[in-house]
Amino acid sequence: MLARYVLADLIRNPRRTLSTMLGVTLGVGLFCGILFFVDGLSASMTQRAVAPLPIDMQRIVTERVGSALTLTQRFDPAGDPQQGDQVRVILEINNASDVAANEVTVRSISEPNLQFVIGSAMLDGAALTGFDDNPVAHGAGPMGYNLGVVKAGQTVVISYLAEARADMKLDDLTVASTFSSRESVVPIAADNPSNVSLDQLAIWTSWGVVIGSALQVLVQVPAVLRLAPGLRLALDRSSMHVRTVFRNFGPVFASRGVVQISGFIDLYIASRIAAGALAS
Repeated sequence: MLARYVLADLIRNPRRTLSTMLGVTLGVGLFCGILFFVDGLSASMTQRAVAPLPIDMQRIVTERVGSALTLTQRFDPAGDPQQGDQVRVILEINNASDVAANEVTVRSISEPNLQFVIGSAMLDGAALTGFDDNPVAHGAGPMGYNLGVVKAGQTVVISYLAEARADMKLDDLTVASTFSSRESVVPIAADNPSNVSLDQLAIWTSWGVVIGSALQVLVQVPAVLRLAPGLRLALDRSSMHVRTVFRNFGPVFASRGVVQISGFIDLYIASRIAAGALAS
């Protein structure tokens, strides 16, 4: 009985139905958008405030994080080597960002059938001396070669000769090369696309929120058209119901978001004082 009454009321007054639906959808969408923005900034500030101080504070805290590092691996000559052939492995690391990357370490490990030629390693065209084995696979570990600081826009090239002990296929599995840095301690494989930047991730997330909000509205359209087939989209400002929605929107929005806004202001002020102040 109640359902029949509600259905009849929706069909009898389509303008009021549409204005109410649009008002509620607009209010919920804007409110959710503000909450997402506030909670995201709050989480970021909280993470920055409670983060532990690095051991090397003077070097790390005063420097911005390096990013957009990529490692490219190629072979000269290209193609699969035969037994006794020598191949030069060329590793090119590029910093495409506008900030320096620190403690950049390059590591390259080849299969046992691809033996390093002693004394063949080169760094930007100059011989790498002081190593009895491969500098980029040094020791029993094996450890990589630390390039130190790679400046913004700089490209560094390391290469070495390797001799094939048997006929073999030459690819990124035969020679596994990686790099890491102080800002990105997890090794990243050569020829791997650069990670998505935080700015790009924020843009994609924002578009996801917008598209999701639009879909929430569109998914209700078929049901509304079935209930009110003659419904037309129009913003009738003379309608009492439309004026009521606009009149009540501000107070409702402010009252529902006052807690989040207050928490955001508190976190913002606390995070400006000093690192760790928010946690204490």
